[in-house]
Parts: sequence; C-alpha cells; structure tokens
Amino acid sequence: MAMNSNYLVVYLLILVSISESNSENSGLLSVVQVFRHGFRTPIIFYPTDPYQDKKYWNGLGPGELTDSGKIQLHNLGSYFRKMYHDFLPQTYNESSILIKSDKNKRNILSAIAFMQGLYPNLDRNISIDISDWSVLGTLVSCLKFDFHYIVTETTDKYFREVNKENREMYRYIRRHTLMPTYELLTAFTVWDTLYVESLVNLKLPEWTQKVFPEALAEVSKNMALSICYTEKEQIIGAGPFLNELIQHFDCIVQNCSSKREIVLYSGHDVNIACFLNTFGVFETLSPEMPPFASSLIFEMRKIEDSHIINGYYKPHDEMIPIKFRGCGYDCALEDFRYIFRNVVINKRKWLWKCFAI
Repeated sequence: MAMNSNYLVVYLLILVSISESNSENSGLLSVVQVFRHGFRTPIIFYPTDPYQDKKYWNGLGPGELTDSGKIQLHNLGSYFRKMYHDFLPQTYNESSILIKSDKNKRNILSAIAFMQGLYPNLDRNISIDISDWSVLGTLVSCLKFDFHYIVTETTDKYFREVNKENREMYRYIRRHTLMPTYELLTAFTVWDTLYVESLVNLKLPEWTQKVFPEALAEVSKNMALSICYTEKEQIIGAGPFLNELIQHFDCIVQNCSSKREIVLYSGHDVNIACFLNTFGVFETLSPEMPPFASSLIFEMRKIEDSHIINGYYKPHDEMIPIKFRGCGYDCALEDFRYIFRNVVINKRKWLWKCFAI
C-alpha cells in the first residue's frame, strides 16, 4: 500500500530527529568536569559579625556545606546526566568514572551529591579519590604562590590603582568589622561573608548598605581576576591540572589500560577562576567570582583524524563555549598541548618550584 505523502514527511522528520539525537555526542571520547562545591556557611566571620552563632546556620560550623548546597550539586549531576545521557554508563561504574575531590568535607559531600544526581538510584558506596596531593590544592598549599600573588597585587599597575581607589572603603570596612582590611584579598573575605549571609536572608548591619552589594561586588570581581593573573601563578595554580588533563586525554587516545572516559573534580571557586584566567577568557566570560556549583567542562572528540578539545564554562544555567587563547573553540589536542607548554608542570617540578630555597 502506498504511503500517504503527509505521513512520509512526518516519518522522515522523525528519522532526522532521531539521527540528530543519536549524533548529539557523536565522536565524543571523554568528558572532564571541574565543579565548585555547593552553597556553604561563611568561612570567616568578622569580629563584629552578629551571625557568628551556629544557631543561624542549623548547627553548622564555618565553611560547611548546607542542605541547599547539596541540592545544587544534585541538580548539577542531573544536568550532566541529561547532557551526556547517551555517553554515560547506564549504571555507576568505577572503571568508567573517576571522581577526585579536595580534602575539604564540603567538597567530598558535594561530590557525593553530584553522583546522586547523576545516578538517582545509586545504592552503593561511591569511590572518591582524596589524595594528600591534589591538582586542585596546588594553588592554596604553595607558599610561593602567595608570594607571586602579593607581588602582583602590589606591583601591577591595574591592581595598584584598584587598591588606591578603594582605600577609603577599606578603612570604612576595617572600622566597622575590626578586621584587618587593607587590600583586595582581605576585603574579599568580608564580601564573601556578607554575600553568604544575604543569600539566606539574614538582615545585614546598617553600615553595610554603603558598601554592599555594589562596591564589594567589584572587589569580588577584581579578586577573581587577580587569581593566576601572571604566568608564574598559572604554572603553580593551573599547571598541575593541565598536565593531568593532557595526560588523561593522551591516555584516551592511546587506549591505555587505566583510562576512564569520565573524570570529575570537586574543587573551589579559586580553581575555576585560575583556570579561566589561564585560558585567557575570565574577563569575557565571568563578571564575578565563579558562583557555588559552577563548573568547567572539557570534551574530547575524534573528528576525522583529529582529536579536538572543546571547553565550556557553566556559571549558572547555560554552558558557555570557551575560546582558548591562541586556539579558539575547536582546539586540536596537539595545539592545546603546545599553547600551554610553558604552564604545565608535573608534581616533582611543582614541589621544587614551591618549596625549594
């Protein structure tokens, strides 16, 4: 029986739709995601802070993951599942998924919440790699990084001007908080505390109206911009991760025995800010310090005879394509390796660079 022409059109449209759906992740070989932990309590309370008591935080101490933070990561895991539904294993499989986390409890709990969103019916323990030396901890555990950061903030023309323009605000904050606020870093800690308190609808002291949110929001943005601002800082703060990322993609290409198609990192805002600055895209992609549950996603695809890296930044709901400095969006693995050749660093060289006298 001849098929009605209208039915034929509909049938062909369905086939095209199915084809496009199946090719959504065509050529995809590996996905690596770095996410910031979820919403937490303030890390530091300034001396005159009226909300230092744990009763305001459901009994949680400083820097601990909240229930809403767990929900954020659960939702992020669900988002990841929708994005890569035809690439993910149907059930959690340690041989396909590697999960790495910073040692902080909020990072570990965030990783667990992410996996529960990724696999809603997960009924087994999750294997999380929590090592003493982590590529996500290199930025905060290296004294040499602190030195380079201070040099940048005190000598770079842009940041010197920022601190000069904000000198009166620093004095104002210092007077009301009794906190030693003299430059971007210390002012940022006050912003962070006020920001977290505002998100849970705590009434901020009257003095804050003069500086929060507008003035201190600019401090937050400049603070994020200052992280890994120079190549010396990028080597220490991003080099170990980039080295591990490239080694991972090489392993996928070579089909080595230890390969995992999916690698997840539970990190911090400073990690994401550092990587964005290293890629040369912070100022174009991020008007703020990377928010809670934000993430970076790296895909490697095989297109004809080339292995291509695509990067995305997900600060909120949408994934924003990254155009790597000197390479763009579709960046060949070999080009990626060459562009960041002066930044990548292995563990041994990192230790020497950080602690050798």
